[in-house]
Amino acid sequence: MGTMRSLRLAVTPLLALCLVASCSGQDTGLLDLTLNADTTNPLSQAVAIDLIGSGGVHRSYPGKFPPDGATSLRLEYPDLPTGTITFTVQTLDSKGCVVGESPAPFAVAIKAGAKATAATTIQRSSKPCGDGGGQIQGLDAAVDTVSASEPGGLDAGAGLGDSPGDTATGVDVGVDAPAVDAQSPTIDLPLDTVRPLDTPAADMPADRSVVDSSPPLDTPADSFAAIDTSAGTPDVPVATVPTIVSLIASPATISAGSSATLTAIFKNATGSSIDHGIGSVTSGNGVGTGALSATTTYKLTVTDASGASASQTVTVTVVPLPSITSFAALLPTIAVGTLTQLTGTFSGGTGSIDQGIGPVSSGAPVPTSVLTANTTFTLTVTNVAGDSVTKQAAVTVSSAVGTGVFTATGAMTVARSNHTATLLPNGKVLMAGGSADTRAELYDPSTGTFALTGTMHISRNAQTATLLSNGKVLIIGGGSDASVELYDPVAGTFSLIVTASDSWGYHTATALSDGRVLVAGGMGTSSGPLASAEVYDPGKSTFTPTGSMSNPRLYATASILLNGQVLVAGGLNNTNVPPKGDVATADLWDPSTGLFKPTGLLLYGRTSHIAVPLLSGEVLIVGGETDSGPALYAELYDPSKGSFSVSGMESDERYRHTATLLPNGRVLVAGGNGNMTSVDLYERASGKFTSTGALTVERQLHTATLLPNGSVLVAGGSGSDQSPVKSAELYF
Repeated sequence: MGTMRSLRLAVTPLLALCLVASCSGQDTGLLDLTLNADTTNPLSQAVAIDLIGSGGVHRSYPGKFPPDGATSLRLEYPDLPTGTITFTVQTLDSKGCVVGESPAPFAVAIKAGAKATAATTIQRSSKPCGDGGGQIQGLDAAVDTVSASEPGGLDAGAGLGDSPGDTATGVDVGVDAPAVDAQSPTIDLPLDTVRPLDTPAADMPADRSVVDSSPPLDTPADSFAAIDTSAGTPDVPVATVPTIVSLIASPATISAGSSATLTAIFKNATGSSIDHGIGSVTSGNGVGTGALSATTTYKLTVTDASGASASQTVTVTVVPLPSITSFAALLPTIAVGTLTQLTGTFSGGTGSIDQGIGPVSSGAPVPTSVLTANTTFTLTVTNVAGDSVTKQAAVTVSSAVGTGVFTATGAMTVARSNHTATLLPNGKVLMAGGSADTRAELYDPSTGTFALTGTMHISRNAQTATLLSNGKVLIIGGGSDASVELYDPVAGTFSLIVTASDSWGYHTATALSDGRVLVAGGMGTSSGPLASAEVYDPGKSTFTPTGSMSNPRLYATASILLNGQVLVAGGLNNTNVPPKGDVATADLWDPSTGLFKPTGLLLYGRTSHIAVPLLSGEVLIVGGETDSGPALYAELYDPSKGSFSVSGMESDERYRHTATLLPNGRVLVAGGNGNMTSVDLYERASGKFTSTGALTVERQLHTATLLPNGSVLVAGGSGSDQSPVKSAELYF
């Protein structure tokens, strides 16, 4: 360690006593602090030292550190408020950037009329100036080295710390103060006065201060002289520089359209400005940013009269407002003691549903608990800024549901078979295709009647109709060309939107949780049965090829699982590529990869069957044709095991039938080739089918749609004479 220059600032005895004893009448004390430069990682020389303490204490010393030719500096800080204060020390360069700092905050007990001593090491700061340099850090660490002493009294002639027992262990107390001369003038120094008391390095321990006990210099009371005892020439004080203590945005993250408050604390500046149109600011006073639509970084610049400046930035992060597109129950009306599923589509935040359900993902269905009374569920979506939106979905519990009675309702305008029926968000049902007639119609449950709506571009049957997240219906295939149409329920019209890669028929189309539609397999007019698949993006109105299935399929089923994957099972492969005929293979399509992978095998190869996702997350496979005739046994797919198992035997063999999940969790299986009026109910708990009621007319290739009131609309189809029918009926 190099030779250390001794520097002392001397004042009159009365002033020294006044500083320690606090002539203001308040209880104050003095801190004798030694700063030791870290010699293992040399510091850049600073031009100012900041002592920052809890409770608003902030003292500045405009001097060099490390001092020229030395590695330690001893400072006295008088007139500190009593109590335990937690301090940090920072050294600043001419730009106001932090170049050195104490390694951890340290606590010191300041007592009235007493001197506390402490020492700390100043280490090199790694904070870049433009990235937080100069900001005050938190005060939450432990003490370095602390000691204190209490004087016996502060009357004229009494010494500091001259009462026995008042000096704490390890404390070196200063000389007794001489008697006060009432005629001597005094100096009122500001509270940020700092007195450097340099001591030769050889006499100073590295971890604590040593008090200079030499008598005070006989200096006139109205002077404050810095005396260099080693060189005999006075030190020249270093000029202060503009310094930014902190620049804070509150809150730091906001929603689009909201505003934040910027608060800057700075010193030694004659001018200040924040960009982005804010302009001049006052230290400690907050200013508003105004409404923001994008993340913005603000720069504060402070200057002094000499042209010196300092700058610092702060960023306000702007996030989208949360929004909810839809929130509904799969079965809005259920039987007493049953449950349903809730699905919310949202963006811009995290979702949660009350009534004990908890966090949910957008587009992913979640089961309710068993309900015995009408229940309203609330979906809340909250973003990282803390803003939230809510939407409610009501579930009605009715004792009238599940009575097993079929009743005729209004008839369609057009006789239809192998058509589609789509439940719209307004509760009406769109009937399309299944006839040479291109007209579509709507069923209104409130009146029990059908009414014509828009007309399709071409006649279609065996097409798919998929409800999109925007409420429109996507019509694919089933015609003489590769056209695709959209039905707009608001306008009541169909419009051509895009030409598909092939003219599909007997394919599957599955709405995904992200709003896209997976189209798989089917019959291509130019290539026969297809193993390929495509994804339709409503936002871009485009079809994009995705992975291919393990084999070609038509008349297959596709079911979306609770994890967002799609199960494609069974179907007919009439190509020469094995497996041929009614296939037993099944594939899982993963939306995260766009690829298919094989899963468990069906026990029976099936085609023209129905797949019903159950509330348990399992999938029921019922009916269909096999190579040896109509299937009589149903199967259950377990996603957790990736396998199929037998689950019950139907009362009648059937295919070209319907299977509908009811509000009570049972599955209604109706009509189909065979006994075309028979109806079964499947119960998951028992794994059995029970014959119940009968359709009012024979039906195959008909539709069955669960309505919001819990009833099922069964419409169209053809009888034993293969002629399409107009009639419809309701199951309660």
